[in-house]
Amino acid sequence: QARPLPNWCYTSQAFFDLEIERIFKKAWNYVGHDSQIREAGDFFCLDITGIPIIVIRGDDGEVRAFYNACRHRGSRITSGEGNCRKLICPYHRWTYERDGQLSGTPLIEEDAHLRHADLALLPVRMERWFGFLFVTFDDSAQPLMDWLGDLPETCASYSPADLVCTRRMTWDVAANWKLHFENFNDS
Repeated sequence: QARPLPNWCYTSQAFFDLEIERIFKKAWNYVGHDSQIREAGDFFCLDITGIPIIVIRGDDGEVRAFYNACRHRGSRITSGEGNCRKLICPYHRWTYERDGQLSGTPLIEEDAHLRHADLALLPVRMERWFGFLFVTFDDSAQPLMDWLGDLPETCASYSPADLVCTRRMTWDVAANWKLHFENFNDS
């Protein structure tokens, strides 16, 4: 008895903006697997509904997510994926360590008004389930394990703790997200 949404739900910018605000900024969004970034300094960048983030493995082995925006002028710090010793903003070369801490501000001396400790990259809340990395932009979102519901139990027979990323394919889809999602649910 299911019926599709009205056509305007796929073309209305106002409806799409509401979906971003009420769904994507509130939900846990899958961003990748920690096997994609095995070594300290390995990173990848992505946008979630226009919000750029960096996912990086620190020197301590921890995987963290940050907004991909320099604290100086908001420039994107990097793009794509790779390995880095430090994250360096291309605009004024502000330099961040792999744990997000600001460590260098060329042409600007650290003083009482500009303290490196106060200008680390802004973190994005991230949690993982057996290496699967999820982020949310809602600081009050329920814990990931609660949000996943019965998924861990349903997937237990696949031994998710043993899974690693062996190949990745990406597509840029010039369509409303619902069309892409619904197309793969038809069968």
